[in-house]
Amino acid sequence: MNINILKKQIILSVGEEESIEKKIRSLERFIKRFEEKGELLLDIELSKTSQHHRKGDVYYAEVTMHLPKKTLRAEHFDVSIETAVDGVKDKLKNEILRYRELHVLRKR
Repeated sequence: MNINILKKQIILSVGEEESIEKKIRSLERFIKRFEEKGELLLDIELSKTSQHHRKGDVYYAEVTMHLPKKTLRAEHFDVSIETAVDGVKDKLKNEILRYRELHVLRKR
């Protein structure tokens, strides 16, 4: 699985990028079957929503996964980048399980 991290209006350290990639790679066990057909592409976009919030920062995480015949997408807003990534990972996991149920398990 190829993971591309796109950052907008934020700066992440190398350790933060590695931990984000590690969290997202934990979803690989759900998509092993689709990876056999070819390399999967996963795009992660991390950003601050805007500079005008009065109290604290609002972070945005979006993941786009390109599967055979389908593109899965999940997004999540939160007060820290780590919790935004955790939220988007959970949403993407649900999308993958739904896709797998519709396209793989029904064919059996």
